[in-house]
Amino acid sequence: MESPQIVILGAGQPFVGTEPSALIHTSGDKRVLDWVLEAFKQALEDPEFHFVGGYRITEIVGAYPDIHFSQNEDWDSSGTVASLFTAPISAERPVYMCYSDTIFEENAVKAIEGTTAIAVDGNWRTRYKNRSDESLERAEKVQTIGESVREVGTDIEVNDSTAEFTGLLRLSPEAVEQAQKLWESGIVDSDADIPDLLRACIDADVEIGAVDINGHWAELESAEDLSRFVLDTKANTLRRLRSMVEQSTILDQYTVTVDQWNTSPDEVTSAIGDYFAGERVIVRSSALDEDGWNESNAGRFESVLDVPSHERQAVKNAITKVTDSYTDSNPENQVLVQPMIDSVEQSGVIMTRSLDTGSPYYIINYDATTTSTESVTDGTGKHLQTAVVRKDQFDTEEHVEPTPQHPSNLSLGPLLQAVREIETLIGHDSLDIEFAIDDNGEVFVLQSRPMTLDPAERTVDDKNLFEAVDRGREEFVESQSPTPFLLGDRTIYGVMPDWNPAEIIGRQCRRLAASIYQYLIMDEVWAQQRAEYGYRDVRPHPLMKRFAGQPYVDIRADFNSFVPASVPDELAERLVQYYLNRLESHPELHDKVEFEVVLTCLTFNYRTQIQPMIDAGFTKEELIPLRDGLREITLEAFSRIDEDIRKIERLDRRHTEICNSDLSPLKSASFLLRDCRRLGTLPFAHLARTAFVATSLLRSLERIGVLTATQKQEFQNSLDTVARQFERDGQRVAEDNLAWDTFVERYGHLRPGTYEITSARYKQNPEKYLTPVVNNTHEAIPKRDPTEIWSEDTKEQIEHELSRIGLPTDTDTFIEFLAKAIEEREHSKFVFSRNLSEALEQIAEFGQNHGLSREELSHIPLEMFLKLSREHPPTDVTAWLTEQANEGREQYTTTCAVELPPILFDESDFTVFERPAREPNFVTNNRISAEIIELEGADSSAEDIDGKIVVIKKADPGYDWLFGHDVAGLVTMYGGANSHMAVRAAEFSLPAAIGIGENRYELLQKSEIIELDCSKQSIEVVQ
Repeated sequence: MESPQIVILGAGQPFVGTEPSALIHTSGDKRVLDWVLEAFKQALEDPEFHFVGGYRITEIVGAYPDIHFSQNEDWDSSGTVASLFTAPISAERPVYMCYSDTIFEENAVKAIEGTTAIAVDGNWRTRYKNRSDESLERAEKVQTIGESVREVGTDIEVNDSTAEFTGLLRLSPEAVEQAQKLWESGIVDSDADIPDLLRACIDADVEIGAVDINGHWAELESAEDLSRFVLDTKANTLRRLRSMVEQSTILDQYTVTVDQWNTSPDEVTSAIGDYFAGERVIVRSSALDEDGWNESNAGRFESVLDVPSHERQAVKNAITKVTDSYTDSNPENQVLVQPMIDSVEQSGVIMTRSLDTGSPYYIINYDATTTSTESVTDGTGKHLQTAVVRKDQFDTEEHVEPTPQHPSNLSLGPLLQAVREIETLIGHDSLDIEFAIDDNGEVFVLQSRPMTLDPAERTVDDKNLFEAVDRGREEFVESQSPTPFLLGDRTIYGVMPDWNPAEIIGRQCRRLAASIYQYLIMDEVWAQQRAEYGYRDVRPHPLMKRFAGQPYVDIRADFNSFVPASVPDELAERLVQYYLNRLESHPELHDKVEFEVVLTCLTFNYRTQIQPMIDAGFTKEELIPLRDGLREITLEAFSRIDEDIRKIERLDRRHTEICNSDLSPLKSASFLLRDCRRLGTLPFAHLARTAFVATSLLRSLERIGVLTATQKQEFQNSLDTVARQFERDGQRVAEDNLAWDTFVERYGHLRPGTYEITSARYKQNPEKYLTPVVNNTHEAIPKRDPTEIWSEDTKEQIEHELSRIGLPTDTDTFIEFLAKAIEEREHSKFVFSRNLSEALEQIAEFGQNHGLSREELSHIPLEMFLKLSREHPPTDVTAWLTEQANEGREQYTTTCAVELPPILFDESDFTVFERPAREPNFVTNNRISAEIIELEGADSSAEDIDGKIVVIKKADPGYDWLFGHDVAGLVTMYGGANSHMAVRAAEFSLPAAIGIGENRYELLQKSEIIELDCSKQSIEVVQ
């Protein structure tokens, strides 16, 4: 029999674009017709190709001079059958036919070899996500009986269809003869399409088989179809890409299916030994469900490294280990064998979009400290790093000046060149690529799979995100200019220093929460407090600035505000510059600036604290004005505490008066917030500063050896804080000594997310937040007088130290100050949050009166509500507010999608940065190993957290309900040594790691059990 004839139908204008389908580039220089020709050449012996064209046929002829062509003169008015019979087909040999806008592999051709059959796709409805109803209706659908075609056509109901016709078919010589008769007799006319011909053949008793090729094809209806074709199993994808890539290397491979392995294991191991000629190899998984579009199963299956290919038993053990790890018994699952890479310098995984939001960033998680190519994917790397690169701006040839957080250990340019090439080849920009780079800088691609991210589910348009980030970058550059009343030649921004917005309102905060935080603290109160306390007056500079919606602390303003006012300007200038330089050299300290960078009060270990300054060129004599200023500030802490407490008490009284008044909701909210700022957050800021002085003195007593860690903990346990009162009141309720309603009223104003209107107050869900405090009561720690905790000998040592640094020497007075300062900080926070909480409820009531939900209100800034409370409202208040809410929601969506580092040193940080290493703040010396449970949001379910280590991104006073449960430990992404949750954990002797940073947090999210060892300051993944 003669060689088979291949007829490719490309007569009409393509469905996608204007270029002829056959000439469309699917990847690099490879066009659709290249895929088709290659598939037939690999599957069949000496095939003869015949292309039928019409639309722009001369271009196709010019591109492929070695194949036969026919032209359908009536291509714009006739059907595909007319094009088929334009070709000189012969009934003496089989005929294969396909459309020019489809691609497939040799296996699809082989599947229909030897019979009359069409290739169909049984997964046609979900061939790509969110396939439209219009596309389903337009598809050439198939009905089958067993393995035979019963009906084919576009008019078949979607729900009655078995599969989709892929356009690939084979006609035996007998079937070709019958088809010609149908054409010549006019039963099938020139208007007919291939499905009409198939129907006529079936009516003429030609049996046509249906062979399901299970999605291993693509058509040009959707660009995603092409990428889905290229991105298959790990082995198939690498094989398809290997001959195309020029910017990277994909190693040779030997691939075997589970069926082949089970049938001939000895033959396979022998073939592998011969194929790799004794090289050491890696045996890798390549399961059908491993690298899918909806679920990646990345890292789920085994890989075995460094296997000697000539040792059959070692190869056999490795393949068995991989196949045994598969979760199904599909015989088509594959095992991939490749050579090991020598001299690996760097390895990792690059996501070509952010995983959560689909934002346009390259996220590179890499290991530059080991030679393993698996340390990132299997989670064993101890020093993994993460680089983030904005996709639209970073030129792979561009030289980036070094900054503290630009990737320093990563061959970024060559890697991005390789990745961008693969994106282009595949025609898809949401990829998960494993790579390795050797000591010669050669980039090896180990795997390329689709991210389990639907482009339709991306939260924000790329253009909108880029514009928001560009505006932020411009604002950053403008802010670097010299500023009145601030010393320092530049500024740095961070999310954690000082009033740490990342912990209080979050990195991705809504407009109402951010604006209230600014109003109550960050615009003026923070600076007023510092000036009244004895530091430099930096007003009117706000402390917080938002870039692309994300809140940052202006660290230059912050450092200026911590210089005692008595320090001369020349020394103050040098101090601020030193502080900025030290933080830039040690970005990991940005959540510990008051302990490791800036001196803000006089402590017992002052000599140790100034040593880095001496090393930087200061002399002790030059620093005398600083020491004197810090002493005056520390003395101020002792003297002003009672005045601040009185203001808090006044706020408490006025709260009741406002709530009992007949004010409108907005007026009430306005009064509550103004009082909160004047009598709440300002004295709270003073008390918080006083408490910081107190805790700094307490810590320094431990550091100089006067106190042991146990003695310090005993003192903290003796304090009568709000948290202790909360615990005791819960026990009183359990013992019927306190009414439940009183308990709810006393603590019901608290809410997770103190500034967030969408977060429910405790009183709105007391069963969730308050009942556990009652049900889980333990024997209360007896109240002790703090002055009786330490021995007389210890007190004498403290008295000596107080005298040495020039502070009042009465030890009991000192201890009472420590206790009072720490207790009143927590109490003042508890009281002012009552005003804030009620103000949010009044705003919610106002919104409800105008048909707006809490979610909508959360996107409207506070100034809009204050404006409505004091000015004549617009005609249609609801429409005006809705417009504000929609604008805010759009901004919030962008804010959530933006990737920025926790510290901004340079404008290039808006383009490329490395997430800085961060040392957590460990609390207690305890060790615990337990299952973890992540609480995603402020109102996360509290079920089943007892005995587990709770993991949360941020934590503020509203999370106190956690301490009503018997949790084993606590880990937070954000938070400092003096943060609320660090204080709480210390009070309850709860092992905690506060502020572990983004990288460690992401690693823990993938874990089930961790060991938290606070004494060794370590967090280890157990499982």
